Amino acid sequence: MNWAEKHAREIINLFPDKEEYVCASGITPSGFIHVGNFREYFTVDLVVQELRKLGKKVKHIHSWDNFDPFRKVPKNIPEERKEEYQNYIGMCITDIPDPWNKEKSYADFFIRKFEDELKMVGCSAEYLYQEKIYRATTYKEGIKLALINRSKVMEVYNKFRKEPLEDNWWPVTLWCEKCNKITDIILGYDGNYTLDYKCKNCNHEGKLNFSENGNVKLRWRVDWPMRWAYYNETFEPSGKDHMSSGGSNDLAKILIQDVYNKEPPYVFMYEFIGVKGGAGKMSSSSGNVYTISDILRYYIPEAFRFLYVSTKPNSNFDIQLDENIFQRYEEFYSLEKKYYDYLESENKDEKIDPDILKEYEMSNVWKTNKRPYQPKPQEILVLNQVLGDDAVNFYIKINNLTEKEDLKRVKQISECMKNWLEDFSIDKYICKTEASFDENIKAEIIYFLENNEYDKEYQNNFYNYMKSKNINIKDAFKNFYILLFKKSVGPKFSNIIEYFGKDIVLDKIKKI
Repeated sequence: MNWAEKHAREIINLFPDKEEYVCASGITPSGFIHVGNFREYFTVDLVVQELRKLGKKVKHIHSWDNFDPFRKVPKNIPEERKEEYQNYIGMCITDIPDPWNKEKSYADFFIRKFEDELKMVGCSAEYLYQEKIYRATTYKEGIKLALINRSKVMEVYNKFRKEPLEDNWWPVTLWCEKCNKITDIILGYDGNYTLDYKCKNCNHEGKLNFSENGNVKLRWRVDWPMRWAYYNETFEPSGKDHMSSGGSNDLAKILIQDVYNKEPPYVFMYEFIGVKGGAGKMSSSSGNVYTISDILRYYIPEAFRFLYVSTKPNSNFDIQLDENIFQRYEEFYSLEKKYYDYLESENKDEKIDPDILKEYEMSNVWKTNKRPYQPKPQEILVLNQVLGDDAVNFYIKINNLTEKEDLKRVKQISECMKNWLEDFSIDKYICKTEASFDENIKAEIIYFLENNEYDKEYQNNFYNYMKSKNINIKDAFKNFYILLFKKSVGPKFSNIIEYFGKDIVLDKIKKI
């Protein structure tokens, strides 16, 4: 049984009478949303699809935690604006400007980018923007419950701490009405909706009624179980860092029961992922990240989805950007072949692992009834270097491709291979420019082209002719490619003649 279906069935077993299954993911848009963050979102997305296949009514809510403070200036914002952004530290990430001047706020820039990227890989969800929800005072009762039960919350916190919380600790933070920066200095609480506070940034003292003014936020370890309760969440996975024994997930499970009088959702851990051949561990704040669109420079969308689908969430994996990228394409193609072999088989009683069918369908949500063509990335990598702008049209014509989806895939892989070679420049895959050729072989190539009309046996005829002249066939082809493309390698000889035409090829070689 596929891992997503397995978890879907366990969720149903745990909550058999749910009218609607609410599955949640969430990300803080404090910087570029990287492919490691995507794992949380996509894990939920896949389990949601399996719940639906099992006949359940399901909602996927994705929280944008954009009601968080700006903590430090990331390395990857424009250099000329870094000094300016030091002044915004402590303000809400939705209240500071977008450094690229494309969206209304800093947070909005990263949110819009990720939402657009999700569409590129066939995903969608119901988005919740926590800044709007908090400021609309939606969570006022949840905040009140945490404040009334402050001593209980502190007791739970202290179970998981080496040093107990100080007596002046409160389960909320708020935004100062004067400087608009975050503070956690609470001077008093009236037992209802009003807090007395002092700003740790500007020393302003004031009162804030959070039933009227939504600038109060629960600390995230309390905010998490509050939202579990508020949305009646059924399932939300959690990263490895939160799932350690005595970690934030353990704390949240107690708080939802002791403070909010509800049961915790089904939870399991997902592992971190890396990028092999990239720039090391990903971090939004350090600027060392790969976004979905970054990886789609090298992987077609269905192959990108396959990387996540084919690995259980509790196992880590690397997105290969080194030469192992070709192996990952081969693995995806192998899965695709098995899927269509079964689909086209007349004997559907033949045994096939149902996980193969499911894994492919989860990877390629754009699947067609007709088997897709599988362009070999390494072959196209060479064609791009040898034929330049003619590479795609050459490949399409030589392989007699006419289906819209096949043409799209060829173009996508061609672009991916151009980007991969440009960005990583692995020497063994570079077709180096060569200008030196053998004049004798050139003369024989010209003679052959002048005296032989193109037909289906053209490749063999060329081979036999060069053999009759005691010319090594490898040297013959190498010189042909150098004369025509200034490269020592190239596509099949007869295909070149078929595509360009014998006269054009001959004319070009004569002019060398």
